[in-house]
Amino acid sequence: MRGKQGYIIILVWAVIAACSTTKTVPEGDRLFTGSDIKWNGKKPKDKGALNGGMESRLRPSPNKKTLGIPFKLLLYNLGKDPGNKTKGLNYLLRKKWGEAPVLLSQVKPGTNNLILEQFLEDNGYFQADVRNKVNLKGSKKASIKYTATPGTRYTIDSVYFEIDTGVMSRLIMEQKSKSLLKHNAIYRLDDIKDERDRIHDILKEQGFYYFTPDYVLVQVDSTHQGKVNLFVQIKPQTPATALRQYKMRNVTLYTDYSLDEDTMRTRSRATDSARATRAARNDSTRRGRKRPGFIIVDPDSLFKPIVFERSVFLQRDSLYRLSSHNITLQRLVNLGVFKFVRGQFRTGRDTGSLNASFYLTPYPKRSLQLDLTGYSKSSNFVGSQLNISAKNRNWLRGLISWRSNSAVVSRHK
Repeated sequence: MRGKQGYIIILVWAVIAACSTTKTVPEGDRLFTGSDIKWNGKKPKDKGALNGGMESRLRPSPNKKTLGIPFKLLLYNLGKDPGNKTKGLNYLLRKKWGEAPVLLSQVKPGTNNLILEQFLEDNGYFQADVRNKVNLKGSKKASIKYTATPGTRYTIDSVYFEIDTGVMSRLIMEQKSKSLLKHNAIYRLDDIKDERDRIHDILKEQGFYYFTPDYVLVQVDSTHQGKVNLFVQIKPQTPATALRQYKMRNVTLYTDYSLDEDTMRTRSRATDSARATRAARNDSTRRGRKRPGFIIVDPDSLFKPIVFERSVFLQRDSLYRLSSHNITLQRLVNLGVFKFVRGQFRTGRDTGSLNASFYLTPYPKRSLQLDLTGYSKSSNFVGSQLNISAKNRNWLRGLISWRSNSAVVSRHK
């Protein structure tokens, strides 16, 4: 029986493979079978990487193939236009399983030329030239060959950091040696983007909360034959908020946040936060010790405060740090008790201060799961099994997960 099924499958695929791939190509058009990239002149050492980048940017892509056969196109050709129908074999073949033919008329070779030239320029070939030629195959197929003449590849001569004096300039210059823009390195736009991200990470780690990579400007002087000079600057239009360091003021955790009641709870949370702040200060004074540098708004006392001390790394009066922000979110998520964790930062009344609010939506404290399975064995035994699993995600209010499993098994012959 299995042998017959195998023969049927082979026969079906043979029938599909025998179908014409150009059956549904309109008159006067051709099936686009793909592109080929050639280099005119000296080939670069990283030709493979450049070819991959160029091929990924060409549009459109030809019909997908499996083992060299465009099965989806063949399935499409087996069907007929279903019109407005949303059921039936033709609908499945044309709209679900199949893939319409990619036509030569859909390709814009001139536009692809410009895209490839821009890619080569982004990788150091400032005088690159790309030409194309359409190759006709038979009466209904065509492919396109793109020929790239790269010219001279530019490398970096010097990098200048033109940052105004101040804290920001000092922080950037202290880590200048770690710059990704190196002398004699090939000019690549991706390296410039990565350098902007590096500067962003440095500043975000030192309190510049509103700074983004878009505020870093790298100007390129390519007037020297085969060499470029780079000038790294902070954009003159950068807003004052992005140029200011921020310290944390209030860090507040709301342990019972609900998306459904978000609007109604906004005012009450602000009131609770203010009360919690005053209570924390009074408690610190009475006990003569420093309380953790954050506030917990937990009206129902669901959690012990100590369980959050190992998770919150943003502390009152400390400098904002991106790493502390990220690890706080990660630790709160990894507690395994909260379904959603959302952080929100707002500028405080005092210039240079931030208020952070973390809204935590807890899972149900207790859960019960029942699984019923049936089975049969070759020894004529049949039976069923009932698995019962009970879980407590916040045992003793300490965020300790506790699980109990039991099973009931029944067998019959």
